Amino acid sequence: MPLWTYRFAPVVDGRALRVSVAVGWNESRVTAEQDGALLASDTLRFRQEPYRTQQLQLPPEAGNLLVEVGPRTWYTYGLQVRRDDEVLYQSHADPFAYVPKMQAKLSPSTGSDDGEIDMARVKRNAPAISADLALGLLFFIVAKLTNLTTAALVAAGAGLSLYGVQWLLNRVFDRLQRPRIDLLGGLAMFGVLMLLLSAGFAWLFDSEMAVQLKATYLGLIAATFFAIDAWRGAPYLGKRLALYIAYKDIDPHQLAASFALVGAVMAAVNAAVALTFSKDTWLLYTLWGDMLLAVVLSMWAIERARGKAAMR
Repeated sequence: MPLWTYRFAPVVDGRALRVSVAVGWNESRVTAEQDGALLASDTLRFRQEPYRTQQLQLPPEAGNLLVEVGPRTWYTYGLQVRRDDEVLYQSHADPFAYVPKMQAKLSPSTGSDDGEIDMARVKRNAPAISADLALGLLFFIVAKLTNLTTAALVAAGAGLSLYGVQWLLNRVFDRLQRPRIDLLGGLAMFGVLMLLLSAGFAWLFDSEMAVQLKATYLGLIAATFFAIDAWRGAPYLGKRLALYIAYKDIDPHQLAASFALVGAVMAAVNAAVALTFSKDTWLLYTLWGDMLLAVVLSMWAIERARGKAAMR
């Protein structure tokens, strides 16, 4: 399933092309269409083959064009259309500037410890991430059926129950001699804390607006703690968070400092949405927009921490 799709509509020889780049966790798929007909496609599977720009050779009826797509930055793609050695269209001055960095990051896995990505970390934290998403979905459903105060209390109770669920599952897994799972590590633990504080706001203020602003309060609290941790050299938060990221070249100090800024930005955006728009709009933002913003800002923070690690 693609995480994001980039679309280009270059006009070459007076005819419009439709080029799409669907990027997921494990692959990216490029397609080129003209007048509603698929002309060519290409799939690049990360970690299974050397990273490269993706090229599509279009048929003679489409002008014998070569369409080339690749990352321009860590979050955008660039496009170039050529015929032989003549460039007919280019989306940016240097459309593939980020390709060398992607090649360094996504070199084919050899099973050794020399690579920059440890996929075992991703698999290890999948239960915790799933638990966090489930709590967010439960909060959204209960809020739609009742009110925000009830939703905060129900989701907080469900979050606390995860301790008992994890204890029971790990006892069963120990008997079956299977690896234990972690439902409360990383972001899931923070999600439980957020829901507990949400329930506290609901009980103290008995106000839906107080519940809506809980992400703002939590964002400021998290930003403060991350800033203090970064100031102290990231002995706890930065170092612990780095363990839940697949990359091995993370600078914990820079990671803590970057996430302090991420927390402050997300707090400000949540406050703006809660105070400006309706409750239904805020609920949609909480479930989808907040998650998307968190992913984008987290990717920026991780890239910044990796850059500092490489410099050091």
